[in-house]
Amino acid sequence: MKKCREERIDGIAPSDLYASVTTENPENDVVMNDTVAHIKRLIGMLPSLQQTIIRMKDVEGYELAEIAEITDTQVEAVRMNLSRARKKIREQLIRLGI
Repeated sequence: MKKCREERIDGIAPSDLYASVTTENPENDVVMNDTVAHIKRLIGMLPSLQQTIIRMKDVEGYELAEIAEITDTQVEAVRMNLSRARKKIREQLIRLGI
């Protein structure tokens, strides 16, 4: 599996979604970990295919073509679902003021 550059959601690297975030400032740690928890919850609220695609792309680092093959969909459909999933998460984070 080929890794690609990481897309960020609200300034958080996808690899941080499944690890505890630590910085030099404990207060920032709490805020970042809270944001990560919100993002995980929002991903869990997405339609099943969008959940799968965003996890495979942003967390596991799969290429779009690999995701299309695994999910038995077209690359363009993967790209569209990924874009919609990211947009939904961004909109919810803005709505929540995060």
